[in-house]
Amino acid sequence: MTQSPNSIIRYPPWLIVAVDMMSTLGLAAAVYFWLNDRRMTAVGLGAFGLLALVAVVDMGVSRISLEADALRIVSLFSTKRYERHDIERVTWEGGSGVAIQMKDGTWVKLPDLGRNSQSTTNTIRAWLKRQ
Repeated sequence: MTQSPNSIIRYPPWLIVAVDMMSTLGLAAAVYFWLNDRRMTAVGLGAFGLLALVAVVDMGVSRISLEADALRIVSLFSTKRYERHDIERVTWEGGSGVAIQMKDGTWVKLPDLGRNSQSTTNTIRAWLKRQ
């Protein structure tokens, strides 16, 4: 049996572009206000723009990777790995997002990644059922 490639769940591109546009607008407004001697407004908008830029980078890096033997959650500041054989089940509830239950009874909430929770749950369920 051939091994299928890893499934990767990422932020949708349109969401990354939307946050990038907010970052650009924030930084452009900061420059405008700085040049018009509104320094405090410029500093505030500059900080917003820079934080939004960090969010864009994080969104570009963040993913849930369904590998052959493990589920890996990657973000800009951390990486977590959960072995496939340690995962009991996956579920979702409205407002709570997707979570996996480990065989020891603990729950791990997965990052949202701006996607439909039911779709993400179904993707992970299908991955768990594969041999």
